Order: sequence, then structure tokens, then C-alpha cells
Amino acid sequence: MWGFQERYRGLGWSLPVISLTCIAIALPNIRMDEVDNLLKCVAEGLLCTHIVEGSLNKASEYVNIQRASATLWDDVEANYK
Repeated sequence: MWGFQERYRGLGWSLPVISLTCIAIALPNIRMDEVDNLLKCVAEGLLCTHIVEGSLNKASEYVNIQRASATLWDDVEANYK
């Protein structure tokens, strides 16, 4: 377990949240209103997460990860609609 935590420590919270959201959306037999609610809640949470990540991780490698997660989320929202 320690190896995993040490390896992914600087990646922040956005990427795991977005990944789990994508998995949830892809599950069969999930109602569309539940997916809509999930996307809405995750979008609201990611606003806060990006602010926190931006203030804690100012190194260029973390900025690139933050940009990638923002782009990924934009793609998830665009492709879902």
C-alpha cells in the first residue's frame, strides 16, 4: 500500500474523482437522472478541488496535472451531453 501512496501522492484529488465518475457513468442499469445528479455534484466538487490543488501544488509538474484533469473533465461533460 505504501508504494501506491508514494507513487501517486502528488497527483491530487481531481484525477481519481474523475476516473471514478467515468466508471459510474459507464455502469449498466443506472438511471439517467442519477447520472445527471452525479455529474452535477462532481462538477461542483471539482471547482473547490481545483482551487485547493492550485494553492497547494504550484510546481510546474503539478500544474500540468491540474490542466490535464480540467481538460479531461471538460471532455467527460461534453461527451455525456
